[in-house]
Amino acid sequence: MDEPLSDEYSIWGYRLFLDREPESEQTIKNRTGVFKNTQLLRQHFLSSEEYCLKNRDSARFYYLGLLPKMDVSTSLKDEEKVKLTKHVQKTWEDLGEVDAHWSVLSSDNYRNDLIEENQEDFNQSAKTDMLILEATLKRNGIDISEFRSCREFGCGVGRVTRFLAERFEQVEGIDISRKHLDIASQSIDAAGLEHVTFKHIISPDELGKLTRTDFVFSVMVLQHNPPPIMALIFSNLLARLNPGGIAFIQIPTYRHNYSFEVQSYIDTPPFAEDELEMHFLPQSEVFKIIDQSNCLTVEVIEDEYIGRNHNMLSNTFLVRKKE
Repeated sequence: MDEPLSDEYSIWGYRLFLDREPESEQTIKNRTGVFKNTQLLRQHFLSSEEYCLKNRDSARFYYLGLLPKMDVSTSLKDEEKVKLTKHVQKTWEDLGEVDAHWSVLSSDNYRNDLIEENQEDFNQSAKTDMLILEATLKRNGIDISEFRSCREFGCGVGRVTRFLAERFEQVEGIDISRKHLDIASQSIDAAGLEHVTFKHIISPDELGKLTRTDFVFSVMVLQHNPPPIMALIFSNLLARLNPGGIAFIQIPTYRHNYSFEVQSYIDTPPFAEDELEMHFLPQSEVFKIIDQSNCLTVEVIEDEYIGRNHNMLSNTFLVRKKE
């Protein structure tokens, strides 16, 4: 059995991880004999809220289990659904007109006045998404070549669409912004890809009327929709999967102190010129939708699509439709 670490280890833990001295001798004495090895001591400090607050760029989401439940409403009356849908539509139609590429990847390098010189970097960024997708499928024994058709929800300007077209016989890009779709269509035409089609939608309900597909892909899209709309989109996307089909969908699932109340949001919708709306749908709601959609959760990944932040969590869900 490992011998407990001396108090000197704890003192240096404060210095190395928290950049300060311990509050008192009693603080150290409270830890005497607690840590049997340096691994446990290191995990203790890396798990602390103080470390996470001081290291926002590198902090891992260690203490999710200690945080409270989010207060998030997902039920909608018909008139509320219409209002939320119109808000989302207007937001993305406007973003498409004003700063289309930036609205897909929010880096200043992709602003309208800089996108021409950074277009290739923008295009190639989708390779990371494909590496993650293919590694996830391989890890779960799923062969992407088994699937013929793919639906990309929130295709934007076609950043990922071109790479999906290399992997599927048929690809359908869906988006709410006409401007995004115009740019995506031009990009696909220029690449000579004739097996890609695009469809403009304005309501989540339209997704439930589409033809069935073998595969659904969506990352960095649902997060910009209020939770009730996010839930509707997710449900409708799963509903139109073929039996045995796969969905690879990213959803932010937790943020400390986040809440959503429908009427309050309708009364005062957020507006920030240089910041996109970010919303969160609790994992419990995601799993409920998966179950109600006659699907199985294959894997849940902790991803970095919303960046690294000590008080937010984003997950990518790999889901299979039951046969």
